[in-house]
Amino acid sequence: MTTFPNRIFAVLASIFLPVAEDCWKMKKVLTLSDVDGSSKLLLAKVLVQKHILPHVMCNPEEGEGVEINVWDVDTASEHMLVLKFWTSSKCFVFVKNWANDFVRRDLEEKDQIGLRWDDENSCLEFTLLKKKRT
Repeated sequence: MTTFPNRIFAVLASIFLPVAEDCWKMKKVLTLSDVDGSSKLLLAKVLVQKHILPHVMCNPEEGEGVEINVWDVDTASEHMLVLKFWTSSKCFVFVKNWANDFVRRDLEEKDQIGLRWDDENSCLEFTLLKKKRT
């Protein structure tokens, strides 16, 4: 994969400039099914419709889903997930690489993650907002 434009600046800025938690438009407290090795992240339909779908060209409710580039702000690395709609649960899921690229970072049930769309680089950004309390 190629590095997104302006990523060097973004990485340096993230080191020196604190990011307000409120800028993360989508927040989720991870459930056991998000981190149990089943390789899927469930997302509320309303959040995906509001914050992701306006930026993608294809409809993830049809066929094999839509590939979404994801920039991990914490590790300064890029990944690709597939966004699909599950009619049985009426929610969206990220599959393909979720466990290998994100859960492997020791994400646990009750950790809080943040997601937001980056218009400049046409990708989704990911961060770990809070680790669960032990």
